[in-house]
Amino acid sequence: MAILHGSWLLENEKSGLFIWGETWRKIGAIDTVKSGMSLQHPLAMTESELKTFLTSLQQSGKLNWQLPENADIQEKSKKTRRSPKTTTAAPPTGDLSIQRQVRAIALPTQISADNAALIPQHSAAAALDEPAKTEEIYLYPWQVEGYFLNPQAAFVFLQSLPLNSTEPDSFVGSDLRFWSHIARWSLDLLARCKFLPALETQSDGSAIAKWQPLLDSSTDTLRLATFAKQMPAGCRMYQKKEEGRGGSSGVKVISKPNQKSKLIALLESYQSS
Repeated sequence: MAILHGSWLLENEKSGLFIWGETWRKIGAIDTVKSGMSLQHPLAMTESELKTFLTSLQQSGKLNWQLPENADIQEKSKKTRRSPKTTTAAPPTGDLSIQRQVRAIALPTQISADNAALIPQHSAAAALDEPAKTEEIYLYPWQVEGYFLNPQAAFVFLQSLPLNSTEPDSFVGSDLRFWSHIARWSLDLLARCKFLPALETQSDGSAIAKWQPLLDSSTDTLRLATFAKQMPAGCRMYQKKEEGRGGSSGVKVISKPNQKSKLIALLESYQSS
């Protein structure tokens, strides 16, 4: 069973959506002592498998979005390439709008009592777990291949996802479905002019301009609280790169944040784009 996932990464001005694929494979417990700290997610698709999966979804009409040819741009490339014309919805093809990357994503994982063995949890099985078992699930950073979309490209991609993505045989993961709902809510806020200009003070004393969502009605406040309560576990971690440790392989998982604060930051990044 192939499932498409999306993780929204907050990195100041470089926030965006990281999409990746999950497939079913028979796996066992992974020895962290022998494998080391940088572990590849055994259920994640490779970059070529993900590209093939996205192409099959587009050709079958399940996804009205096509991966541009310039999606193979490396993370630090500065070249601009044009994508071919297509009849389907395509994201902006500006410089670095879509990048092929390897990221460390915190995903639900079973960890042994002595922290020596890891068993990543398949997303299809997560909903079937008994409440008692969910207490044994932690968020562990795994190396995953995928595509990083800047806010403009991410917004187009999220809008292309089917609305009936709650079906049992849907290819849309719960995390990606959640961000799709948030994207559509942000459109509603934009249509009602529910954003105000604001200044954010930086650590060096400078300030940058930003748009801040104005959630001053009972409807929007209730919607924020509902979305925060429904946020999947895999969407709740703040992560940041650690410089000087192999690029994206060095990742520090900060902590489980207030879900509302992450939603606010996400709405701000949409509006800023």
